[in-house]
Amino acid sequence: MKKILMLALTATMMLVACKKDKGGDEPETIPTCAMVKWEDSYGYSSTDVVKFDDKGRIKDDGSATYEYFPDKIIVKRDGDNIARCTLDAQGRIVKIEDYNMEGEIDYFCEFEYNNEGYLIKSRRPYGSDYTIKTYTWENGNLVKIVETTNWNVSAPTSVTETITYGNDVIKDKLIAQEIYNYYSSSKWNGGLIEYFGKMSKNAPVLIQSDYPWGSSYTYKKDAKGKINGYKEIYNTGSYSRWQEASVDYNCN
Repeated sequence: MKKILMLALTATMMLVACKKDKGGDEPETIPTCAMVKWEDSYGYSSTDVVKFDDKGRIKDDGSATYEYFPDKIIVKRDGDNIARCTLDAQGRIVKIEDYNMEGEIDYFCEFEYNNEGYLIKSRRPYGSDYTIKTYTWENGNLVKIVETTNWNVSAPTSVTETITYGNDVIKDKLIAQEIYNYYSSSKWNGGLIEYFGKMSKNAPVLIQSDYPWGSSYTYKKDAKGKINGYKEIYNTGSYSRWQEASVDYNCN
């Protein structure tokens, strides 16, 4: 299953709740499943079904199941891998421990947030080695990520990514889970992106690394102007590829 979008989306037997918006009260649906449709420049295409619980949380994304507790989330993936995600008092992930089939921890990552609720640092140790990411926010958007690592090198090296935004807003959290997956150092963030603090308020149009690569984004919208899909073009300077995805809430 690719990236994060594959880990999320909703619809069918919808429950109705009321949510106040700028135009007044609008019904907010809490569907139970959704289909995520994928294709890319390599000719790959797929349709994945994601199931949700009665609170709108992912319970099965086709490759993992999710169990929710007040202080943790347990993710069980194919191959008997288990991740334990520890939550703070605000319900944000502050630690992830990934256990292999022998019950040993083979992945560990910690997360730190500022007083405004934004992720500002993640640290993944491995013995005396480490990977650290720092996150810079401006006007409610994540604008820079600096990754520093000393894995298998004599001195720490770093890579900086800058993010440019347009005026669009991603209201669908399932699209957001795919687009904003760069927040985390974790391979387990999957359908849990909303547990990493506040997300950017706008939709990114370009992510550019100081290495010669970057990704540009365009968005698909439904009849009401709500983003329900996207296309990403990844370019290294020597070659480019694309992938796109869309969400269908009619998963009967």
